[in-house]
Amino acid sequence: MENYAGFVVTRENVFWSLKSNHYEDIIKENNLEEIDTSNNVTFVRVVFIPPRNDFQLPIDRWVCKINQNILPVWYDAGTVELRCRAKLEEWRKAKVVLPEKVIDTIKENQIVAIYGTVNHIKGSARVDYIDGSARIGSISDSVTVNHIHDSAIVGCIDGSVVVNCIGDFAKVDYIKDSVTVNYIGDSATICSINGHAKVYSIRGSAKIESIKDSVRVDYIGGSARVHSIRDSVWVDSVSGSAKVNSIIGSVSIESISDSVEVNYIGGSAKVERVSGSAKIEHVSSFVKIGRISGSAIVKST
Repeated sequence: MENYAGFVVTRENVFWSLKSNHYEDIIKENNLEEIDTSNNVTFVRVVFIPPRNDFQLPIDRWVCKINQNILPVWYDAGTVELRCRAKLEEWRKAKVVLPEKVIDTIKENQIVAIYGTVNHIKGSARVDYIDGSARIGSISDSVTVNHIHDSAIVGCIDGSVVVNCIGDFAKVDYIKDSVTVNYIGDSATICSINGHAKVYSIRGSAKIESIKDSVRVDYIGGSARVHSIRDSVWVDSVSGSAKVNSIIGSVSIESISDSVEVNYIGGSAKVERVSGSAKIEHVSSFVKIGRISGSAIVKST
């Protein structure tokens, strides 16, 4: 997660990149040589970090830091900082969507933070934060997103998008196709996860209305709430104090444990193990339940 503005400063120029904040990417993009023919250092690596990682704050509050030990002979801390600060507003205009801003489409390059409205994020764009009260219509194609949090709202995430974390009070209507999500937690709300999506972890007090089609989920835990798991979904583990209202269709679950509560399992669903103090209120006749252990309770209808 890149919570800074990165610059590479030479004697003549201040460089930054639309594609990346990483120094090495900026250096490569501009064909810079760190050591000249006289064996002198030619540039300095500089970052500006906003307080609390909040890119909405006035840029005069952002803290300047130098990220190298050996400095050019021409280096002067005050001059270099002033030269970079003169570029900061240009950098923020390109890489930050402020709350009052409305953009139709982002389809390439790196966006550090979105606080405003974007109708479509697609192509190969990379987004670090979708934050605050941001509103996003859709995220698609091969976009990567690090964090969706605060009270951000997203309509649809599809294609082969990769999302690292959906948390806080964020809301997403649909996660589908071949999307990968590493973590859904806190008080996040998801209406539907479907298609061939892959979710590694659902925990905290997250709420999921439905998980369906051929979705794969590694873990549902914490105090997460799931209303419906159906179709050919595969789940490795449901644990903690999670609650699931219904599991139907040909769902396959490896383990239900701890103090999990499930209201109903039907169709041709299969559960390999039920353990701990897990409780399943209603199980229909065609459901296959494997080993039951601990003080787990499974009630047939």
